[in-house]
Amino acid sequence: MASWFGRNTEIRIDDCDGKGACTGACPFAESMDFAPHQLMRLLQIGDDSCVLRSNAAWICTDCMACNAACPSKVDVGGVFAHLRRISIQEDATLPPDVEMVRLLHDAFVEELKGYGRVNDVHVAMAYKARSLDFTDLGLAFQLFSRGRLRPFAARKTRGFREWFASIEEEGG
Repeated sequence: MASWFGRNTEIRIDDCDGKGACTGACPFAESMDFAPHQLMRLLQIGDDSCVLRSNAAWICTDCMACNAACPSKVDVGGVFAHLRRISIQEDATLPPDVEMVRLLHDAFVEELKGYGRVNDVHVAMAYKARSLDFTDLGLAFQLFSRGRLRPFAARKTRGFREWFASIEEEGG
């Protein structure tokens, strides 16, 4: 997979020195099965199956603290974003808790593709439908009755679908 990054992105995995500055900056590293610097090392040695089964890319919030801390200027956040896409494309088996994150990710991206913006209620409804988790449905009704949820459709943003399609064609 390291060679894939070399062929398909400008991210230079081999520039990672493994000292862990990215891990030190990551607010969620403790929740990951492999810290960012460990995942980068797994990529360098070619342990692709372990990388794709890892929860690290899915726990990453794209805050980019890792990128800011990296003395080698490796785009660790970009690596995680690509790993999420590859995981989806290869239909990788994920742990159950990470599968829920993936379902939320899918709902978010679907909303973004459809409207060019995100309506939180639409994303939540799509996630709930995918996950079949309706345990907090009563709370949703309370929030709606108080005017705190607005489930109305967002206006579509012109040209966004074409832009999104061009990114997908480029492998993004």
